[in-house]
Order: sequence, then structure tokens, then C-alpha cells
Amino acid sequence: IFCVNVDCVPFSEYIVYPKLLEAREINGQKVLHIKDGLTLTLKKLSVLADSLVFTESNGGVATEAIMNGTGLEGNLYQDREKMAAVAVEEIGCTIEVMGVLSDKLRIAPLPLMARSEEGHLALRIYEVEPSINHEEYDPALPDTLPEQQARTKRRTRAAFMNQVPDSFLVEVHVMVDEHHYKVFGRREHLVTYLALTFVLVNMRYEDTSGPNIQFLLTSIQKEQGFAQTFLEKDIDWPAANKTYADADQTFEHLLEKYGRSPADITVAVTGLILGDNVYDFDFNDARVQGKARRGGVCNGSYNMVMVEDVPFVVWNG
Repeated sequence: IFCVNVDCVPFSEYIVYPKLLEAREINGQKVLHIKDGLTLTLKKLSVLADSLVFTESNGGVATEAIMNGTGLEGNLYQDREKMAAVAVEEIGCTIEVMGVLSDKLRIAPLPLMARSEEGHLALRIYEVEPSINHEEYDPALPDTLPEQQARTKRRTRAAFMNQVPDSFLVEVHVMVDEHHYKVFGRREHLVTYLALTFVLVNMRYEDTSGPNIQFLLTSIQKEQGFAQTFLEKDIDWPAANKTYADADQTFEHLLEKYGRSPADITVAVTGLILGDNVYDFDFNDARVQGKARRGGVCNGSYNMVMVEDVPFVVWNG
């Protein structure tokens, strides 16, 4: 459910100089004009815990820092209609934007590009190939169980519905490996990136009911070496080799070493491509995007989720 990552090989790319406008509506929402035909109506969001715990290792010793989640998400916005989530930073009379504009479009700064004549910062919009076909899964599809099983399932669901709250907030602990966090120069950048990712997750759960499910990022941990790797041919460039994360071994290692989560669910994120370490490795063996056990949320022994994610931005500023 957290596989919102992308294959970041661009299909097209172009330069834009966005402008931030003030909406005329009573609610005072901001309007981000990116280019002709592409405008976002920005709405504030909340996806971080007020006191976000950030853990990293210094000299082999784990140290914790408490970060102001409310302050960190102060420049994060969403456009629910366009399924967009962006970080907008006002720099003098111009703005810098980073984030997701749609399933296929990303936006990121171009710090070395000259400004426009009006002094606006240059940003690039590029197209990526989504790693998930969301049309493949439709929760509204009819129940294909035999009638007797279907009736039992409906009765169980009805009994369950009488006991559940209207809304349920899932507290999430995220653990990232060195292959992922190495592209972020500051911890604030990593927090912003992960927050935007969970905004997209929450959008997809916004219409759930009985209960309505939303996710709250409560802690982040930088952890080296949890990915169990193997070397194989690069599926994108067969003449070269590439390091992959062994999906089965990595997941078992995560369960054994980190199975007890400090939150309702732990999401382990590797910056490597997950794959099945098998003989005669090919493209299909590198299509693993994540792994989890059913019914693991809030289960102290099984609440581990593993995903791959190649960050769509290098943020070393």
C-alpha cells in the first residue's frame, strides 16, 4: 500500500518558472501557477506528528532528535483534485517548488539555471513512469467468493462495523537505508520528501469509510545495511551489472531484527531495486516493489512493510 515510488527515467522534461498567487476565495487558498494549463489550488495539510522523532547513528551510537513536525510541514501543500503534493518555499520575491504534480509528473529545482527576466527561479517538470498500475486494483469489483462464503463474510463485516470508530489514525515509523537517504543533504529534506509521499498515500485513503483511514508519520530512522544484496545484470542496461536488494532475505532480516515496531506499522524503505535472487535472472524478477504480511498493521510481530523507492530528487543543498 505504500508503493508510491516511480521508475525515474524521464520521458520528457521542460523548464518552468512558477508564480504563487493569492486566491480570491474566502478560504484564502493559494494558487500556484506553474505554466499555462497547469495550476494548483494549494491546501494546507497535516501528516507529521507534532513531535517527530528522528534517529540516526553517530559513531555507531544511535542518537534521537525531536523535530517540530508542525513547523516542518508549514510549507507543504496538496491539491486533492489533481492528486498533487508539493513543498513550496518562498525565497524573496520568488518561490522554489519540489514534489508530485500527478501520477506521472514531478517538479524539482534547477539551482544552476538562470532566472527568468522577472527574477523567478527555474524548475524542471519531468515525466516518469508510475511503478503501479492503479487500475489493476479496484476495491469496488464484485465479490467473487461462493455465495455461502460471501454471506459469512458480509455478516462478519457487519458485526465488525458495529465496533469500529468513524476514523482511525495509523501511526507510522519509517526506516530508510543508506541507498535512499544519501541523496538528502539535510534531515529536514528527508522529512519533507517522506511527508509528501505520505500525503499521496492519505489521498488514496481519503474516501475510505468504516473507518476512514489516515496515516501519521511519527518517527524516522536512518539505518545502514538492512538490505541483503546480490549482484546481477542491470535490467535497464544488460551490458552492466547492478546491485539489487534480495526481496525475501531482506524481508526476513527485517522481521528478525526490527520486527517490534514503536508504531502501528514500520515501513522499511530501500533505495535499491528489490528483486528475486534466482537463477537466470530477468526483468520479471525485478518487478518486486514491496513485501508485507496480511493483517500486520497494529500486530506487534508482523507490522513490517518493505518497499523500494528511488527518490525523484537529489537534494543536497
